[in-house]
Amino acid sequence: MIAHGAQVVVMPEDLAVIVDPNIDTADAIFQRVADSTGAVLVIGMNHLSGPVRHNEARIYTPNSTVRSYDKEHLLPPFETSVFTPGIVRTTFPAPGHENSQTWAVAICKDLDFTNPARSYGRAGAGLLLAPAWDFQVDAFWHGHEAVMRAVEDGFTLVRSARGGFMTVADDRGRILAEARSNSAPFATLIATAPAGHDATLFQRWGDWFGWCAVGLLVAVLAWLARAPRRPTHP
Repeated sequence: MIAHGAQVVVMPEDLAVIVDPNIDTADAIFQRVADSTGAVLVIGMNHLSGPVRHNEARIYTPNSTVRSYDKEHLLPPFETSVFTPGIVRTTFPAPGHENSQTWAVAICKDLDFTNPARSYGRAGAGLLLAPAWDFQVDAFWHGHEAVMRAVEDGFTLVRSARGGFMTVADDRGRILAEARSNSAPFATLIATAPAGHDATLFQRWGDWFGWCAVGLLVAVLAWLARAPRRPTHP
C-alpha cells in the first residue's frame, strides 16, 4: 500500500497479542517503516501489560514518539471480561500540518456512541482513523453507523474492519471508497481521504434532533390521551 502512495495505513482491530517485554521491539519495527516512508501507521493490538490487558491501537507517525489509544467502549461480555477500558483519548498533529490539522483515533464500538467522536470534533479533528472488527452479519450496518459520527462531528472517517468493510467516508456521509475485508486473501483499499474539519450543528447544539424527537413523541402521546374516544357500536 505504501509502495502505491498510501500516506496513512489503518490495520484492523486486535491483529496480534503484544506483551510488554516485546513492545519496544515491535514499536521499533513499525516506527522504522513510518520514518523511512513518511506514512502514518495505525495498528490494532491486544496489549498485555502485566495483569492489565488493553484493546489498543498503536500509532506510528514519521520521526515522532509512538502514541497509543485504548478502546473506551468494550463489547460485553466478550471484551469487558478481558480488557480494561481506556480513559484517555488520542489526537495528534497530522504530519506536515503540525500547526493546522489534527487527527484522532478510535476503535470499532467506540463509534456506536457519540463520544469519543464528539470530543474529537470539538478538538477540530479532520480525520478519524478507526481499526475495527465486525461479525460479517453486521458488517454493513455497523460500518455505516460509524459514518454518522463523521457527519455529526465534521471529520473524514477511515475505518478498517476484520470481518466487515474497509470504508472511507467524508463529513457529509458520502462513501468515498469501500471494499470487503475478506474480498481477497490479503485485502487492501487505497483511496483519497479529504482530511479537514467542518463545523456542524451537532457540535454546536448537541443532541437537539434526538430531544426534538422525544418532545414530539411526548406531545403525540399527550394528544392521544386527551382526545375524546369514539363511541363503540354493538
